[in-house]
Amino acid sequence: MNLLCNVDGIVTADELAATVDAIAAVQQPDGNIPWTPGDHTDPWNLVEAAMALDVGGRHAEAERAYEWLRTRQRGLYPRNHAPHHAITHKESHAKAQRRKED
Repeated sequence: MNLLCNVDGIVTADELAATVDAIAAVQQPDGNIPWTPGDHTDPWNLVEAAMALDVGGRHAEAERAYEWLRTRQRGLYPRNHAPHHAITHKESHAKAQRRKED
C-alpha cells in the first residue's frame, strides 16, 4: 500500500515517490542503506530511510534494511559498516560538516 500524497505548497506525491526511489537505488543488496554509496551507515538514518521505503510501499526493501540493522546491532551501538571501526558521533558530525563546506 502506497501512502504518498501531496502536501500542498510543500511537496507533491510524485516528489515523495522520487525520494523513495532514490533511497531504494542507494540500498545495497544486503539491505544496508549508507549515507551515500560507499559511505558509512548511520543507524538512525537507516531506520528513517527504511520507514520512508515502507510509507512508499516498498515493504520488502524496508524489511531488508531492518534485518540488516538487527543482525549488526551490539548493545546500544551497531557495528559500523565502514571498514573495521565504529565511527563516533563526533567523527560523524565532523564528516557531515566537511561535506557542507565542499
